[in-house]
Amino acid sequence: MANGFKLLVEKHFKTYRTVNEYANKLNVSSKHLSEVVSNTLGRSPLQIIHDILLLEAKVQLGSTNKSVSEIAYYLKFDDPSHFTHFIKRRTGLSPLELRKKL
Repeated sequence: MANGFKLLVEKHFKTYRTVNEYANKLNVSSKHLSEVVSNTLGRSPLQIIHDILLLEAKVQLGSTNKSVSEIAYYLKFDDPSHFTHFIKRRTGLSPLELRKKL
C-alpha cells in the first residue's frame, strides 16, 4: 500500500494535497494510511506529499524561465504568497534565492 500511495502522489500531487484525499482514493482510513506509510517509508504521508511537491517546484525553478507566480499557479497553489511560504518553510530560502542556488 505504501508504494501505491507514493505512485498516486507522484501522479496527482498537483491535484490532491491532503492525506485524506489519498486515503479515500485507496479506500482506507487516513489513520491506517498514515501508519502503513510511516512504518514502511519512514516518513509521514504529508511529508511525502510535500517532498514531491517541493521536488517539482525545484525542477520548475531550476529548469524553466517561468515566474514564481506562474510556477505557483502551475502547481495549483491558491496564490503566489502560499507558494513562497511553502518554499521558505521547507528550504529556508525564497523561491528566487532557491532558483539562484539550483
